[in-house]
Amino acid sequence: MTPSALPATNGAETRQSRDVRKRPHAVAGGEPALAPVHRTTMRSARVRAVEAAAEAWRNELVALGGQSPLSDVGLLGEAVIDLTAAHPSGIAQLYAGRTTRLSNLVREGQSLAAARRAARTVVARTEDLSQRYGMAPTYLAVGVASWTHHPGEQDSAGRGEPAGANGAAGQEALRTVRAPVLLRPVSLHVYESGSDVDVDLEPAVEINSVLLRALRAHGTTLDVAAITAGAITAEGFAPRAALDRLALAGSDVLPDFQLTERILIGPFVHPGQVLVDDLDAMYEDFATHDIVAALAGDDGARESLAVPLPDKIAEDRAPQSERGVGDLDVDQQHVVDAVVAGANVFVDAAPGADAPGTALALMADAAATGRRVLYVPGTRRTAEEVLRRAHDLELDDLVLDASRETSWRAEATERLRSALDGVPAPQLRDDVRAVRAELLAVREELASYVAALHELREPWNSSVHTALQELAELTARRPAPRTTVRLSGETI
Repeated sequence: MTPSALPATNGAETRQSRDVRKRPHAVAGGEPALAPVHRTTMRSARVRAVEAAAEAWRNELVALGGQSPLSDVGLLGEAVIDLTAAHPSGIAQLYAGRTTRLSNLVREGQSLAAARRAARTVVARTEDLSQRYGMAPTYLAVGVASWTHHPGEQDSAGRGEPAGANGAAGQEALRTVRAPVLLRPVSLHVYESGSDVDVDLEPAVEINSVLLRALRAHGTTLDVAAITAGAITAEGFAPRAALDRLALAGSDVLPDFQLTERILIGPFVHPGQVLVDDLDAMYEDFATHDIVAALAGDDGARESLAVPLPDKIAEDRAPQSERGVGDLDVDQQHVVDAVVAGANVFVDAAPGADAPGTALALMADAAATGRRVLYVPGTRRTAEEVLRRAHDLELDDLVLDASRETSWRAEATERLRSALDGVPAPQLRDDVRAVRAELLAVREELASYVAALHELREPWNSSVHTALQELAELTARRPAPRTTVRLSGETI
């Protein structure tokens, strides 16, 4: 593994005010792109570089996510469980926050079989997205709102509503939006026999961002926190008031607005769409971040972050001088040293290198020194390997997996509570000293053995290692060498 310094800027360059940056407007795939709203003739090279890079990054994410089920529930195809006609007692159990079997929600035989097939499709689609992108939440959607979308609509922040395939809002035809309204994270557990499915609701409640953008585009603002908080009562999930309030807001401003009471479960949110929303939320501050400017190609930023890396220590170091966790080689230790030194680095891990072990070492060192760390895996498989390593090293308490199951919110609360009330781990300094002493002794013995193998012997001026190599080459020949000479033990 080879770390290299990642260039960025220290912020000494004058930063332009936010009114010289670009803001989103409509592009293909139903997501806004970046367009200038206010220009000055003297914009810094840093701002221009960040604007161009942010536009390219966003277009890539839009292409990754494609058209969104958040604006058309029909795009889910067969990957949706329709619980609109579910049994009232089953819905009551689910809304009360208890694990509910699909057979309690859908009780008619043929409909239950169809629901089970749909559940397996939802789980398969979610698992595929999770393996490819690291995370893919599944949601329960309550209510579907429809209205006629007019191209070119902009909200007060300059953000456009979805556009057509050519990316030009002004050339797009009218279309009907069919957007889920309230979204609750949900986890599905399919029994191995396939006989049933457990459904669990998670505490969070969200309002579809597509609906919120459309309302803002027509000058309507809502207290989202108050609406979502009101949907969770002491008795459980109560979406009626929230749906009524959103229906009233939509009917006042959105053309042909209707809200249909439907209950659906499916992977409504593509991971690429989540990244688009994050990029939009952080866009105004991009040019103020040194690393972002460096990644965008600003030369001044790159020069200022091109700091020298610490020297690589080519041999095994004393245990008390090691950082991270696990059995790290000298290259992995060098990566940890570079990060500890404060450098921003890109680590080029060759195929077969222990990248998960290096990631866990960096995470553990950050936790040990009171720093915060967020690990974003490229694939779910990589994340699972890091979690397995943490478990093997008894570091489960240091890791919170927020990528696979939506239940991580409840798990985080419980773990924080138990950590505050827990008993401190016993100090094992004597055991650690004993293990380190044994390690040093074994390491010294191995070093002596290696040195003896390579020591030149007289009168042959050769080493045991060389003799072994010669012997291996001789025995590998075909036909193998033969001799009638026999040496006695005394001669040997």
